[in-house]
Amino acid sequence: MDTVPHLPPQAFSLDAVEQLPGFYYIEADVDRPAFIRDCKEWGLDVMELNGRKIHGQTGYFKELANTFDFADSFDGSWEEASEGLRSLTWEEGDCILILHSAADRFALAERLQWKTMMEVWQDVIEYWSDFGVSVYLVFQD
Repeated sequence: MDTVPHLPPQAFSLDAVEQLPGFYYIEADVDRPAFIRDCKEWGLDVMELNGRKIHGQTGYFKELANTFDFADSFDGSWEEASEGLRSLTWEEGDCILILHSAADRFALAERLQWKTMMEVWQDVIEYWSDFGVSVYLVFQD
């Protein structure tokens, strides 16, 4: 994961007694289907952002809108992305894991947008924490 700028140094582990909401990573060689199955067995709702479909900022917004079923009026801006992620229908006590594959593609191609994306996600994670919802954004390159 050292090729991806601004990436958190902490690996996500289901064995941890309690992981705080935030940014994590898993190694590239982790079996994704098994990881997702294990996360679901632990009670996490898992959503996937397929980084292989992301080619630049426009592609990121498209994949985000598809993954989270944003309204058709979504215009593809960071402000609207933040609003869309804050208007999802999660309930207190929910634990959401967003698995972002091929994160290095977007990070390396769009360094400035990557930084903005991380800031937006940080705000969203903090927002949902205030409502008792734990959001984990887990990267895999």
